[in-house]
Amino acid sequence: MAHAMSVNQAAISVFESLSGNETVDFDIVLVVAFLLCLSVATLPNEDGPPFGVLDGTFVARLETWFLSGHQSPVGLRIGVWLQLLHIAIKRVGNPGLLSKSVSGLLHNHIKEIPSLTALDHEAHPADSLYDIISAPIFTFYRQVQDISSQVADVTHYRRSRITAADQAEVTDILNILKDNLCNLWQSRPAPLRLDAAELQQHFCPTIADPLITLAGLCSATYLTEVVAMGRILGHPSFASPEAKDAMQRIRDIVDGDRNASTERVLNPGYLRPLFLYAIESFDQEQTQWAVNRLKQIKKPDK
Repeated sequence: MAHAMSVNQAAISVFESLSGNETVDFDIVLVVAFLLCLSVATLPNEDGPPFGVLDGTFVARLETWFLSGHQSPVGLRIGVWLQLLHIAIKRVGNPGLLSKSVSGLLHNHIKEIPSLTALDHEAHPADSLYDIISAPIFTFYRQVQDISSQVADVTHYRRSRITAADQAEVTDILNILKDNLCNLWQSRPAPLRLDAAELQQHFCPTIADPLITLAGLCSATYLTEVVAMGRILGHPSFASPEAKDAMQRIRDIVDGDRNASTERVLNPGYLRPLFLYAIESFDQEQTQWAVNRLKQIKKPDK
């Protein structure tokens, strides 16, 4: 671990000069930034301020990159993954990885993510079709994560609840976010409105199978935010009625026909839904179910 931290610190120390070097393609800078953020996110007991090395020169390059009007599909994808990693870190009480400047630029300028299959001239037509069909689902997922980020901003980690006025303000904010989340679900993409059997009926297996998996994960992500909001607004010892319904639907997805498991190994995308299910359950059977399912999430190399 000491060696890893030493290497990480050395990489951080040269990043500013790398990001300021105009001869280095900015896609490369973004890839390095993402790898550094992954490293920082996994370091133990590191809950400091946002990753400061992504300020200064990096912000200037990022602004120039967006203003140029020439962003590669890979670069835009990396930008989105930076946002998602930042939000995931925020949810556990950490300030996050990105400064407001970087986070704001990524949020304001990346609206659509182009397909990567366009870069592969030998891509199978089914892969290209899957990308087209799944693109709105990924957009939906990003929008849910944006709401999740705003929910994280009003948790007890960041928002005072000392006075009645404090609590009332948090409640007002969350009620607006609940409405936004509900409206987002009501306008969800067509594949999220179909069950697994219907998707199999309309698409060939090479498209239907990954689409079923993706739809299950995105639906569970939405339901997890319902549980998270209920956790903040509801009684500290009991899940809200809406949260209980969402938890049951999460369970139905995991135990159902949404390709949640492959050879008894559960998709790691269900880690957060199951974790919130477990801590919101006061029934032993429900808690044990969630724990058993969490144990089925294995490392990729296992």
